[in-house]
Amino acid sequence: MRLIPRCLKCVSVRRLCDFNWNPDLDHDDFSDDVSDAISNEIRIKNASLNFVEEFGWNSQSLVAGAQSLGLSPMAHSLCGNSANGQLILHFLQHLNDDVLQFMHNEKQKSVAGAELVKSTIRYTLLQLESRKSRWPEANLILLNPFALPNAAISFASLLNDIMSTAAPWSPFGSSVLDRLWLAQVIKSTEMCFVTDKSPEYSQSWQFLNRQFEVVACIESSCQFSFAITTTIGNLLRVV
Repeated sequence: MRLIPRCLKCVSVRRLCDFNWNPDLDHDDFSDDVSDAISNEIRIKNASLNFVEEFGWNSQSLVAGAQSLGLSPMAHSLCGNSANGQLILHFLQHLNDDVLQFMHNEKQKSVAGAELVKSTIRYTLLQLESRKSRWPEANLILLNPFALPNAAISFASLLNDIMSTAAPWSPFGSSVLDRLWLAQVIKSTEMCFVTDKSPEYSQSWQFLNRQFEVVACIESSCQFSFAITTTIGNLLRVV
């Protein structure tokens, strides 16, 4: 998922308010302003993630991030409305990229199928570790009508990346059922992980392993049923 930087709106408004601006003469300057605004927005959001644990997913983190880069506190306005989940969506975008890179690295180590998906889920949740105490707050913000559509797109992209990279492994033989199952596994394990106080999150990983054991049994049962059905069909054709 790639979000359109909201700073473009800020640059456009500033230009429209300049009555002496000639778009034909000032095109290069405008492009430079847009590039600088986009660059600063990304830098501020990246820096702000270091302050989430202290201040939460709000404008305070964005202000602290801007100040840590030597920018004016008002520069955080380039990042849009924090109440609409802009900082969280930025984090999720980078998380998806990191997860995809992790899966490619694991495949090069010959990790595949269910083990690849399981290790990817563990990796994904561990990326929340430094912000674990603030993650319930993030989930509430993502329920905002202005954030929910992009949050859903981001999560759907994560599911698609995982199942596509893990192909041809398919526990249910259906892309829709596979992704629905994966969605509930990730979200239910996430809920366990956020409240897990066991050493090295052992309870969360045990919970995750049990879900894969269940789906392995279902997968075996489906394969057995398919084999029986095929055998009976062949016998009937012979008769």
